[in-house]
Amino acid sequence: MQCTNCGRKIKDDSCAFCGRHNPSAPPFQGELPQNHNNEHNLQNIEPQASGKNVVAAGLLAILLGYGVHCFYLGHIKKAIIQLSMWVVSLVLLTVGAVMLIIEAGRYTDSSSMLVIGIIALSLGGAILIAVRIWELVDGVNLLCNNIKVDGNQKSLLQINGKSKIVAGVLAIVLGSGIYNFYLKFTAKAVIQLLITLASIILITVGTVLLVLSLSVYHSLDLFIASLAILISGSLFLPMRIWEILEGIMLLTGSIEVDGNGIRLV
Repeated sequence: MQCTNCGRKIKDDSCAFCGRHNPSAPPFQGELPQNHNNEHNLQNIEPQASGKNVVAAGLLAILLGYGVHCFYLGHIKKAIIQLSMWVVSLVLLTVGAVMLIIEAGRYTDSSSMLVIGIIALSLGGAILIAVRIWELVDGVNLLCNNIKVDGNQKSLLQINGKSKIVAGVLAIVLGSGIYNFYLKFTAKAVIQLLITLASIILITVGTVLLVLSLSVYHSLDLFIASLAILISGSLFLPMRIWEILEGIMLLTGSIEVDGNGIRLV
């Protein structure tokens, strides 16, 4: 007879290919084909466990960077790209800073070295921000169990629920709203991330203008630099206090559920 589910030829009521029970299947007269490739069963096989932990990988991505979490998970190409971006950005930032310092000591109005220094700092900062965002997204996805296999397609050790300890450590050590993305408090996380980015931009602009004002004294440049640094501090410090307080509340169990109302573990 023939299976009513997969259409294979079978001898009795239970199909050896898909497992379907066929009590009313019409009788089949003929030779039963050999099961050389059981496609249906192969699709249901769970990936082999790798023994690698999503929490360890997520914390490496968020707290350390440098593509270390990708090396740990066996994503070698991705790890090399992230490490290369780190190296390039650090080289550009170092070169740019050295050129600005040299230019500041010359006491000249303009120089090609000044332009090259600013360009190097801008490119280095842009690459560094890009790779950090990439790593932070990887880390949050790992901690939220959205990445389930490593580079060898072996299953990762998952966590059941979201950990208040992980969230508290992220809030105190890192901040930037990352722990609220992890806990699904998305609106609050976006506000904290925007404040962080604004303070970073302001402190960068203020520092560059301050260095430039050392080469040739411009009262306007010095005023703008001081104002940018002041505003940056007034944004960053209250937000860090906010994040540290929430981190302590998470570690002490005062915050018990995530953004979806699910109890933290």
